[in-house]
Amino acid sequence: MSIEASITVMPPQELRKWKKDPKNYVFPKRIKQFEFELYHFWGDFDDALVHLGEPLQFAIMGMNRAEWDEPDEEMDTVWDADIPPAMVKKIDRALSKISDEAFLTALNQSGTKLRKRQHRDYLDVFSTLKAAYRLAAKRNLYVCVLIC
Repeated sequence: MSIEASITVMPPQELRKWKKDPKNYVFPKRIKQFEFELYHFWGDFDDALVHLGEPLQFAIMGMNRAEWDEPDEEMDTVWDADIPPAMVKKIDRALSKISDEAFLTALNQSGTKLRKRQHRDYLDVFSTLKAAYRLAAKRNLYVCVLIC
């Protein structure tokens, strides 16, 4: 079983509602169209983005990534990070400068060994990550990452 991740692009008022009562919150249909899947690739992506440095190191785990390393009963099953619009814009600008080849190199340098046939799958999800940040940056919205 792999742990999977998704990104949701959200307006601040919806983020507040979700944070207030995440178990009972129902995403409006308009939010569903702003969901992007990172699947089980998120760990490899996080390693590569950390390798690329700031601000990219915050793209998956958010600003509180140190909490991930501190064991917590609830964190064993779910992790969520919300990246505010100002940081989203910085990450979007940085992502736009990373070519597919540079990203594959960062994956390799961070310890992810890919076969040539895996490149397309990783690049497709990298394109998804870029699209989520692009959309959020254009609309001045939050990026929320849910890992479960």
